[in-house]
Amino acid sequence: MLIVDVCGFTAMSERLDPEDVREIMDLALGIIEDCVHRHAGTVNQFLGDGVMALFGVVAGVEEHPRRALSAAHAIQAGLEPVRELARDRHGVEFRVRAGVHTGSVALGAIGGDVRADYAAAGPTTSEAARLVNVARAGEVAVSDYTKTLVTGSSLPA
Repeated sequence: MLIVDVCGFTAMSERLDPEDVREIMDLALGIIEDCVHRHAGTVNQFLGDGVMALFGVVAGVEEHPRRALSAAHAIQAGLEPVRELARDRHGVEFRVRAGVHTGSVALGAIGGDVRADYAAAGPTTSEAARLVNVARAGEVAVSDYTKTLVTGSSLPA
């Protein structure tokens, strides 16, 4: 699982016009989604100022820990045009942080008749969220378990 979070989103939202925030976020979320899909992942949820992505959901896709980690690094590199746009046009820094952890999740609908969502839950989700919260701007925090699995992988990082 990969969780990506925009650092300083609230401060950016308070400083910029809402249309400018939407422009930046639309561009960023498109890049994030593309990176996830290129690494055989699935965006499970858009979190307002971030994304939760799952890897290994599609049958037959191997090495999902490596794919999640590779996607996280591709996102950091791919967001450079967004960082330039935010800095040059709006005078703000745009940085994301990411957390990657591997494990099983429970997938299913949450909510009721009026409003329901499809969500992933369980300890894997909690650990990925913990990791994204300890990562600094521009960093990818990876669990020790995922690092161990990736070390034996044949896919490039």
